[in-house]
Amino acid sequence: MSRSAFDRRFKEATTYAPLQFVKAMRLSHAALRLRQDATVSEAAYGVGYASASQFSREFRRQFGASPRDWGRAHGGDGARSLSVPFASVSA
Repeated sequence: MSRSAFDRRFKEATTYAPLQFVKAMRLSHAALRLRQDATVSEAAYGVGYASASQFSREFRRQFGASPRDWGRAHGGDGARSLSVPFASVSA
């Protein structure tokens, strides 16, 4: 299958382009880490970002809040429902 055919079929199945999907998954895993009281730097580096500032910009774009503010608002026990895309997807 060609790359363009794969990209098209992937987007049909997920509504995301492959790279968008990977970025959304990384940011979602970082959000889960922030819920578990990780620092912003720990969450960023833990999901593969080399730059905490780039991570913060992309996190704000996806979640509408800075990682620190989002972590404070959503921290605590895991009993609450998550507002994290792909939270139920296992890797």
